[in-house]
Formats: sequence, C-alpha cells, structure tokens
Amino acid sequence: MQSPSQDNPQYSSVNSKKIIAVLFEIASVVYGLSPIDAAPDAVPIVGWLDDISLNIAALLNLYQAFSSNQNSLAMKIAKYAKWILLLLAVAVALIFGGLIAIIVAIVIK
Repeated sequence: MQSPSQDNPQYSSVNSKKIIAVLFEIASVVYGLSPIDAAPDAVPIVGWLDDISLNIAALLNLYQAFSSNQNSLAMKIAKYAKWILLLLAVAVALIFGGLIAIIVAIVIK
C-alpha cells in the first residue's frame, strides 16, 4: 500500500507548505522572545515593531497554509497583509541599522 504522498504529488507539496508555515511561526516566536533582534527591544517602538510584524506575518502564513478555501477574499487579504508586514519589518530593521550607522559615524568624527 502506498502512502497518500506517493499517490498524489500535490499532497506532498501541500504538506510541506504546512510544515514550513509551522516552522516559520516557531521561528518568529523564538525571534520575538530572543534578546538578539534586528532592532533591540530597548528601543520603545521600533524594537517591538519588528517582533510584532514578524509574528503577525507568521500567523497569517499559518492561516494561509491551513485554510480550506484558498480562493476566498479573506485569503487574498491575508496574503497581501503578510507581505506588507514582512516589508515593514525589513524596513524597520534597515532604518534602525542606518540610524545606528549614522550615530556611530558622528561619534567617531
């Protein structure tokens, strides 16, 4: 008897997407709890914004992976919201890194 993944190659692809979504959520929770961040939590707004945006994006990714209706309006909104949040997290990290570089350059002069 063959396993379902051998009978249907799409089953394996869908199952791997679910596993990746769960791993992404676990990684985002660990990142949120970790003291090592792109933007340290000691910086009041910026430090929390990257953690929150990554966690919400991971939750939206989980919702996408486990949803039964992939063509619904909610699914399309979740897809765009996830990418907007990920871009926000990257922008926050880049802006914070740029500010740190500017401060270091000023102090060194």
